[in-house]
Amino acid sequence: MKQILFLILLAFTGNTIVAQNGFLATPIEGQYGNEYIIVNYVDWSFDSIQDHHCGTKTYDGHQGTDFVIKGFQEMDAGVNVKAGSNGIVTFIKDGEFDKETSGDTSKHFGNFICIKHPNKYYSYYAHLKSGSLLVHPGDTVISGQKIAEVGSSGNATDPHLHFELWYDSLYLVDPFSGDCGNSTTQWINPITYDTSFAIWKSGLTPVLPSLNDLRFGVNNKTQFDYNSDPYITYWNLQYGLRKGDVSTIKWYNDAGLVYSYDYTYDKDYWFYYFWTYIFTTTTGVCDNCLVEYYLNGTLKSSTPFQVALVTGTSDINKNLNKQNLEHYLFDHTSSKAILYNSTGQCLGEWKNNNSQITDGIYFVQLLEQSGKSSCHRMLIIN
Repeated sequence: MKQILFLILLAFTGNTIVAQNGFLATPIEGQYGNEYIIVNYVDWSFDSIQDHHCGTKTYDGHQGTDFVIKGFQEMDAGVNVKAGSNGIVTFIKDGEFDKETSGDTSKHFGNFICIKHPNKYYSYYAHLKSGSLLVHPGDTVISGQKIAEVGSSGNATDPHLHFELWYDSLYLVDPFSGDCGNSTTQWINPITYDTSFAIWKSGLTPVLPSLNDLRFGVNNKTQFDYNSDPYITYWNLQYGLRKGDVSTIKWYNDAGLVYSYDYTYDKDYWFYYFWTYIFTTTTGVCDNCLVEYYLNGTLKSSTPFQVALVTGTSDINKNLNKQNLEHYLFDHTSSKAILYNSTGQCLGEWKNNNSQITDGIYFVQLLEQSGKSSCHRMLIIN
């Protein structure tokens, strides 16, 4: 059963209860939508999930606000955590492993800082990068001062700052306001509640990645080798997906659409890695391949790429015909030629009796005994 939390937005002066004006600055450096987004807010519901705007940007029992950055590469580069207001540091924890991906609840805050503010509020900054903490218990800090960097320590799956606010260390406070939460905010400049869709980053890679591969970064490229890159994976990091949304991926080669795939989401997702792949044998060799990503039928991204016969080749622009190819092979008896059709399908070794090959454009890979090879286009007219 979910623990019942008292979410208040009041300060106490003697025996008088007065409304508390906003006093918190945004505790992470950067611009919303560029360096960070908010993925989870405080959960207000006792029997399901509900954020302060009556939405699903939270999870069961969540007691803070998650300011999430793009990934571990950005974490390694450094994203600053700042004091939300003036105060005195009361506790820190440092030295915990900071590249967690499992979401182990037993690891709690990981590396964190607690600051006591003059108005009896306490702010907590959790999941920090190991060794990045710049303050110690007893230190006085001012609003906006850098105190650490974003990490992924403790109960975390991706780099983010988990921020919590408590009154008198007894009562959890949601600093945001909304129809299903508090009537006023504790932020000086509150960040607008955002449910929009966006692709935060994306790319193409020649491997079949795992989720952690994408979290930590993959080798992205737009030029693929038909022989050495058996797969082409399109991936993206997106947010703002709603239950029932449909992602569609369309793959094209020079001749047009070769494959299409749909995926329907089973619930709302506010931070989501998507990836899908195609075989290079399906696209074939092409100069103007394209992958398109749609959400609910609307084009959201379009990425051009090429597939070529690259491995061991030195020249793919020289044109051959049947006659000069056979002359070449006759003069270089230690050489052989491997024939590919225009889609990249290997047709085997070229022989003088290949008269059954239909007219068209082909690729020929010339292999010499010395190991040298070259690749050529060839127009066949019988």
